[in-house]
Amino acid sequence: MHALTLSAAGVQIYPQLEERVAAAARDDDGPTPRSDTAAVPSDGAVVSARLLRCSFGLPALDELIGGGIPQGTSTVLAGSLGVGKTLLALHFALAGIAAGERMVYLSLRESRAQLRQTTAGLTLDAPLLAALAAGTLHFLALLPIKVEPDILADRLIGVLAEVQPQRLIVDSITEIEDAVSTSPAPARLREDLAALLHLLNQQGVTTLFLKEIRQAVAATLDFSAEPLEVLAENVLLAQQVTAQGQLHRIISVLKLRYSAHDTALREFTIATPAGIVVQPDQASLFLRHLADEQETQRREE
Repeated sequence: MHALTLSAAGVQIYPQLEERVAAAARDDDGPTPRSDTAAVPSDGAVVSARLLRCSFGLPALDELIGGGIPQGTSTVLAGSLGVGKTLLALHFALAGIAAGERMVYLSLRESRAQLRQTTAGLTLDAPLLAALAAGTLHFLALLPIKVEPDILADRLIGVLAEVQPQRLIVDSITEIEDAVSTSPAPARLREDLAALLHLLNQQGVTTLFLKEIRQAVAATLDFSAEPLEVLAENVLLAQQVTAQGQLHRIISVLKLRYSAHDTALREFTIATPAGIVVQPDQASLFLRHLADEQETQRREE
């Protein structure tokens, strides 16, 4: 079953994304590296685009993920409500723009005005406004009401062809997953997401998917049955935990497929005017206290 619309322009059919990608793949020998994401050293050997990095512009976080997200890969940033996923995404977007890259921000949650409110009073506000005005950050806002995944995918394909971005943020993928899961064919969710990731990989786009989770504690989380987390190359987890009467935010790397990475936790805060501030390794008193508690519990057991 394919989506169909009737309008003043007539009838338009939107084939399922996985059918479009599968048909294109049958006629394609594989991805062609983009000229702006590959490097040729003096010895003539081509360096894979996957070895290049996309920075968050946050030194401690970039260090945690081995220097940045491997270019051309897809990353899920999962986190609970209010943990700071959108602000982390904006740091990622503006770091790319500062490096001369084009950016598409697909939002199914916030309008342009609401996004500006997120950065109000922060040093991110001026570069965000400048990027929106210059068009280096292409903002695409869609209402999360009666989301039709194949129509949304068609719109996204058009924007990618027009803008040819190096980075893409989807805020959030939860709305798209819900739209497929509640459609007449919910079993296509895995193939639909696989097709989306393949499409982005073919175009060399480095993608950050934001995803809402209900649980706040890592020990209770199991992503082994989640299609996107299994298919995506990288998974970052941002959590809020309560300790000693205070709320603490921590971030960790659950998976980084093509790169070594630090398995430690990092505490981060949302501060004015910097925005996200990620603490260096061992700089967090809270994490040292947490480690001491875990060691005490281990000895008692």
